[in-house]
Amino acid sequence: MAVITGAGGARFKKLLPAYTQFNPHWVGFAQLGIPRYGGAAFVYGNVMYVVGGVGRTGVSSAVERIDLNTLGRSYGAPMPEPRAHFAFGLAGSKLYVLGGVDRGATPTNTIFVYDIVNNSWSTLAVTLPKRVAYCASATLHRTSLRVVVGIKPSSYGGTATYIKIYIDGVGWVDQVPGTFRIEGGVPKADFDVTPYVGRRVTRVGLHHTGGGWSDPTDVWIWDKATGTQLYYFRATSHVWDRSFPDYFEYVNVDWTVSGVTPTQTATIYVVGGIDEEGNVLRDVYVFNPENNSVTQVASLSIARQNHACAVLQGMIYCFGGDDGSSPLSSIEVYDPSANRWTLLDVTLPKPLTGLAAVTVNIRNKDYILLIGG
Repeated sequence: MAVITGAGGARFKKLLPAYTQFNPHWVGFAQLGIPRYGGAAFVYGNVMYVVGGVGRTGVSSAVERIDLNTLGRSYGAPMPEPRAHFAFGLAGSKLYVLGGVDRGATPTNTIFVYDIVNNSWSTLAVTLPKRVAYCASATLHRTSLRVVVGIKPSSYGGTATYIKIYIDGVGWVDQVPGTFRIEGGVPKADFDVTPYVGRRVTRVGLHHTGGGWSDPTDVWIWDKATGTQLYYFRATSHVWDRSFPDYFEYVNVDWTVSGVTPTQTATIYVVGGIDEEGNVLRDVYVFNPENNSVTQVASLSIARQNHACAVLQGMIYCFGGDDGSSPLSSIEVYDPSANRWTLLDVTLPKPLTGLAAVTVNIRNKDYILLIGG
């Protein structure tokens, strides 16, 4: 069984390498039609995709596909613009390409989305806070329990802006950022109820900017993954909670968190790199494909570019790179639950820049494989 490496910072030679787990040696198995480096390589289904990078004619927008069953080669729709040395990540059936250099070797802040199933690209309105290239990336996947909560009074004044739910023994819980919307006249928002299984939801509240609330008020709770209705209640009275700004009014409900289908969520981290002025960065950004939002989290301990990141047991490990003048041997690890980077005592055997890192499973044990540099 072969594990195909992700190669955001590695060079793609004419021959594609694979690491054979139970017979550990390198073998050539296919040829790229366009030799290049500084792009992305990933596997979806039984197809390996090689996206962007720098080829003989400069920065490329090409998408090359290699069928791992037949080793046949084909080409997908090209990126909207050429990109190389970018961050990237898979979320479901979509590839996200963040930042990277353009045809003129200038760092960018764009976010492109490749719909693998439909073989089409789009450009998001949201951008990275800085123009970034020569960065590393890592995608964290987690299983969560999501519900959609809807609340609709007979009437309310002004504009509805957010929903909160009250968990017995916990207090008011915020909606997932960026998920509030009004569908069919019903204000709705998503909630992550993973930590609250077995607890009771006793209130559902809606914030709005004007008075005039009138009952009855309908409340729904749906399973986010399946759309199944988990709860419905029609309240005949409500409470105005004056501790919130403007108008926040809630109704009493009674639903115990249970029966929610687990869903997979992904967040893509853009780690370090350089900006358009050539400054080597410690900055780390998180892109959430669910709501197309970008937030900044804790910075690296050491500014670095041309480094590599990989995920192991829910933590992001960052290896080597360079500080703009010298290769680095340092390794640091990010704990997303604590939002903290820690510089490890162990270092690489020698300073390395331009390396790649990929998580592999060998004999039922997970490792991070470091390649090249």
